[in-house]
Amino acid sequence: MPGIPFLRAYRTDARDGEGLKKENAPLDHRWVNRFAIFALILTTLPYMLGFFFENRDWVFTGFLFGVDDGNSYIAKMLRGANGDWLFRTPYSTVPQSGLFVFLPYLLLGKLSAPPAQHTQLVVLFQIFRIGAGFALIRASYDFIGVFVQEEVKRRLGTVLAVFGGGLGWVLILAGRPELYGAAPLEIYSPESFGFLAFYGLPHLSIGRALLLWGFLAYLQPLRAAGRKTGWLAGGLWFAMGFFNPLNIAIAWVVVIAHLAVDLWLENRVSSSPSQPNLVFKRALPASQALLLSSPWVVYSLLASSLDPYFRLWTAQNTITSPHPVHYLLAYGWLIIPAVIGARRLLREGQSAARFPIVWAALLPLLAYAPYTLQRRLPEGIFLSLIILGLNGLPVQIQGRWRRLGVAAYSFMLLPTTLIIFAGSILALRSPGRPLYRSRAEVEAYEFLAETARFDEVVLARFEIGNPLPAWAPVRVIIGHGPESIGLAELQPAVEHIMNEGFSSARAEALIQNKPIDYLYYGLPVNKVVAWSPWSAEELELIFSNDEAAIFRWRDSP
Repeated sequence: MPGIPFLRAYRTDARDGEGLKKENAPLDHRWVNRFAIFALILTTLPYMLGFFFENRDWVFTGFLFGVDDGNSYIAKMLRGANGDWLFRTPYSTVPQSGLFVFLPYLLLGKLSAPPAQHTQLVVLFQIFRIGAGFALIRASYDFIGVFVQEEVKRRLGTVLAVFGGGLGWVLILAGRPELYGAAPLEIYSPESFGFLAFYGLPHLSIGRALLLWGFLAYLQPLRAAGRKTGWLAGGLWFAMGFFNPLNIAIAWVVVIAHLAVDLWLENRVSSSPSQPNLVFKRALPASQALLLSSPWVVYSLLASSLDPYFRLWTAQNTITSPHPVHYLLAYGWLIIPAVIGARRLLREGQSAARFPIVWAALLPLLAYAPYTLQRRLPEGIFLSLIILGLNGLPVQIQGRWRRLGVAAYSFMLLPTTLIIFAGSILALRSPGRPLYRSRAEVEAYEFLAETARFDEVVLARFEIGNPLPAWAPVRVIIGHGPESIGLAELQPAVEHIMNEGFSSARAEALIQNKPIDYLYYGLPVNKVVAWSPWSAEELELIFSNDEAAIFRWRDSP
């Protein structure tokens, strides 16, 4: 993969905006390709083991962590296979006109067809993960290569960008897996590091790759690449919007902050009459990039105000940042070398050299911005801290010191990744929920896939409502935290029906307000309940096995 050919290892001189070629070692794309192949094979093996450990009782979901979200991605693909071109969640019965999001998953689903459609969708998801992971490694290496001169440091930085973490593993070993109500960031936050996205969230991997390539395009010298670099950055970020549109807002904040700091520093050290021309030359590529990627921002603003489902979904989709001590544990080991590296880059007096410094300095503002998805905003910022840290290391790392340095960094940063990786493999050896679903349960899902019409509604408990739409193109009342509108009110009502039946005001209100075509009743019942769906006049039994009974509503409201 040749990469983007006109993203070269250049920096921009802060005095005149001209491109000055760095005296760097040439980028070793053969090494990064080999590393990418190794990393992708390594992280694909556990998924293959997941299928290998299937047995007569258990079926692999296709996911090793975040299974609820994983099922939702497969459900989106299945809806694409059944004709959807716009996103309409199967996890809510709220009326939806469709949103222009999750398009890659909808398109991938159109490559599948029965039989064994769920397996096909999981394989397609893995193909997407592999392609996105390769792009992420290449983009990380390219981005590091602009700011780091020595090849050994670039390689170390690329490995850390993919497999590195923080010191959260210290909490795990100390028997305190949670601190201030949260686990270490590297355990659950794909935007804070790289491994989780690389391991199982392809839309985030390709989104970060396009974010980094867009930054590289923005930083290209005008004389070396003409005035098209801003349009290139904007085009890359426009493409990024199909995978992770929130990244566009992040790109805007970082670029505007870099431009502002750049011009402020220039005004302090220069009183040249050519300053207005310099401002124009600096602002032009930024303006081009922002303009070309702006349709996604405009669409998000319009959808948030005009689309009722999007407004409700956004209101209850809250992802807040943890206590600041977690960011200190995550990145604190980099503070000293990062400060040294920042000073070295500032001494170069070049515009591009300031970029990772500005990005890293935005961490507290992004992580604690007054926004419901604030934890998502430091996306990729770990890479800027790695760059500063690598520049803060000794100029040359050779011989025994090179080996000791790599060993020390690996010891500090890889344990949490090893815990995640080894833990997922150990979980596979003893099949059970949530990584697996029982074969009898999957048999019930497949029955609904063959029997129910597209978009018919199934009443089921949350733990069934989440995986069901990944096998059958139906809708459920509850099944996914952010996407099930009114989950906090609906879940108790659904539980009440499953335990007490329909003879209550709460149950009647739910039935009258929600279209229900089928009821999925899990078996065996391990607690005493006050009713039996077999005796309900409203229900007709159409399927049963050792773990499930499915009833059709005789007169669907």
